[in-house]
Amino acid sequence: MATICLPSLYMRLAAQLRRFRHDVGARHSLLLQGSIHPSPHAHSRASWIYTSHQPTIPAMEPEESSSGGAPATSTSWRDMASQVFVTDPKVNGNCFADKPVKMKAPEEVACFSWDENRELHLDDRSMCYYFNPSPRDAEKMTNLGDGFENFRQFTAGDSEHLSALLAAIIDKERRENAKFNVNFVSFRGMMTNLLTLPYAQRDEWYMNLTFFDGTVFIDEDKVSSSKWNPRQGNSSRLPEHHPFYGFKFETLYTIPDIWDNVSRDEIESRNEKQVSNYAQYCSIVKTSIGETSMVIGGEVDCIWDSKLPGATKHQYIELKTTEWIDPDLPRHVIEKKRHNYDFRKLKYWAQSYLIGNARIIVGKRWLRNNRLMMPLDVLHTLDIPKTVHSWDARVCKQTWAALLEWIYEKVKGSEGVWKLYKLRNEGQVRLVHVEPTGTGEILTAEFIAHRQSMNSATAGAQANGTDGEAMEGVE
Repeated sequence: MATICLPSLYMRLAAQLRRFRHDVGARHSLLLQGSIHPSPHAHSRASWIYTSHQPTIPAMEPEESSSGGAPATSTSWRDMASQVFVTDPKVNGNCFADKPVKMKAPEEVACFSWDENRELHLDDRSMCYYFNPSPRDAEKMTNLGDGFENFRQFTAGDSEHLSALLAAIIDKERRENAKFNVNFVSFRGMMTNLLTLPYAQRDEWYMNLTFFDGTVFIDEDKVSSSKWNPRQGNSSRLPEHHPFYGFKFETLYTIPDIWDNVSRDEIESRNEKQVSNYAQYCSIVKTSIGETSMVIGGEVDCIWDSKLPGATKHQYIELKTTEWIDPDLPRHVIEKKRHNYDFRKLKYWAQSYLIGNARIIVGKRWLRNNRLMMPLDVLHTLDIPKTVHSWDARVCKQTWAALLEWIYEKVKGSEGVWKLYKLRNEGQVRLVHVEPTGTGEILTAEFIAHRQSMNSATAGAQANGTDGEAMEGVE
């Protein structure tokens, strides 16, 4: 009897099954795990926001609260029932099409600096100025690995939290005798994670949230990142030199003051200067998307020209380094590397867009010898979305706007600490109430006392901020 073999039929059926799982797997899992509520904004395809009634992650050992306070109960917060917001655009379709796509142009409301001793100053003393290497053409012989053995590296621990940002807000509110009435306060890194969610499936991160005086404060949860996500929480997985190249590039292309106030010797000896990341300058901006307002603090690498007193918009620059693509590589390798560069531009764009940086200057490093290759890429932030095809800025902004609304509605009026987190290779974020009282380590005692001391008259006043025009760019 002849043996019948149907490998091609099996392969076709398997492919159809994979496509089916990809399209409806998320909805099916929701039906199994909890009650499902379709978004009222859904149009062609449903988007699902649900509350899980069963643990969705295997039980882990007991742990101490990563946001401060008493140790957690006998089960980890990762075992608690969580509320979920789906961010995968393949699932959501156009269900957020009615959400705003324009963010108001960020306006600077305050700033702060860390000096070389890691002491905090509520001014711009650590701001740097963009200036090409000198003498002319010196960058052609630059090795971005030079000086690594003397690298003065600061590694931020879990102790700083929002303290510097809150100190600057206190100073601003005391001087103006009015407070910021906003929905969110956070550093740029957290907002970048939220803004890029639709296309950052491989990211994993953890945040702590608390509601106080009308505002949701978002803080990075570094303890959980180290514990649960060794890919991002453990810097030892990166090549030893990896963080150095970017700081070396910044050292080569910046000076500490305007050109007139810097000696020729200091300008021309930057390649020999010790590289340090202790000193940092941070701009604090106020902006909004739709009805959701926020104050965001973000590190600024340098400024293009000068900072005019009283101005709220400046020509800040973000400096980046990436791999130089050798044109002699096979075509398919070149295409893959270009595709990866487009995805890097997603984070470049989001980081600069959120605080109003106009330009991003990218240095390209030849991996073979760490040489800085010319020319540099000069990217204009608002033009980046027009040059890529692997992600859509409109989808990012509309999903971000919907997510911020959802978070605020869930957290507002509550006490205690919430955990917002995203697991690797998941197209959704999870929100769980982990502590019933207190603010963990998110807010400082000084900030709480400051806000409580403001009387009802000043509490209703609005600190100077942005009511200005929307950011131009992609619609």
